[in-house]
Amino acid sequence: MFLIASSPGYLDIYYKAVTLEVINGVTVLCKEYGSWHCLYLFYLLGYFVSMVAVILIAVAKKKIQSPIKSILLAMIVFVNIGVWLLEQLVKLDFEFLSVSYIISELFLLGLYMMF
Repeated sequence: MFLIASSPGYLDIYYKAVTLEVINGVTVLCKEYGSWHCLYLFYLLGYFVSMVAVILIAVAKKKIQSPIKSILLAMIVFVNIGVWLLEQLVKLDFEFLSVSYIISELFLLGLYMMF
């Protein structure tokens, strides 16, 4: 998926065109999606499903001892799903999903320190 997403400039399969524009004094990345951009939806849905499955399997096999840690992991996943849904349903000029990934990493590091 990374190779497909990093193909602009060589191939127009993921993005046909990418430009930086200044709108109301703010720089915005404007993208025109290519024919393979729909793969991102399947990749992202598979990623979210696999995260939920791993949490459920870990809880079922008693790999995660504390219910609070399980809930925190699930909250991280569902916040990312919620942010993605928000971006799909509401037209925003900001990429919140990438920011939510960074925040999730901070929560995961904090959870790792708790272990």
